[in-house]
Amino acid sequence: MLEESAKEHHRTSWISLSGAYWRLCVAREPAIAAERMDGERLLVSMPVEKAMDLMAETEALRVLLRYPSLVPRHAQRGMWSREIAVAIARTPARSPEHADASAQQLNEEQARTLLVVSTAASMSQAATDLHIHRNTLVQRLARISQVSGVDIRQSSESLKLQHAIYARVALGQLHIF
Repeated sequence: MLEESAKEHHRTSWISLSGAYWRLCVAREPAIAAERMDGERLLVSMPVEKAMDLMAETEALRVLLRYPSLVPRHAQRGMWSREIAVAIARTPARSPEHADASAQQLNEEQARTLLVVSTAASMSQAATDLHIHRNTLVQRLARISQVSGVDIRQSSESLKLQHAIYARVALGQLHIF
């Protein structure tokens, strides 16, 4: 365990565990300096107060270590769903191979588009986040439905497709995070 000097009377510790470095610090502190964040894949836990919550949070982060490609770089955090990533990471090793059938025909741009739309507050916001016109976004979504054979206007179908995209990321077939 490495310790950094106290910052504003708070101690920070780094622990090497399960193939990753874990930083334990007061929740108010930033996880890492902003200038180092852009290219890094970082997992930041939710603030917890109880030991049992910390153990559950640690387990969720630990399972993500099996699939580093599911951990987004700082710039891609906006389109990332921690819940879906953890769910895919917790599935048995052979399961992602079967979950990706509906997303098999999607390219990286189409996959990224669907994930941005699923996390955006509105279609206009998604178009802004993707740096495209709103009409272009509508056309892309229609093409995604056509290629995948999934009606993404239905939330359950869209969610299945998102899981399939994350499965392809876990298998190393898509590189969007």
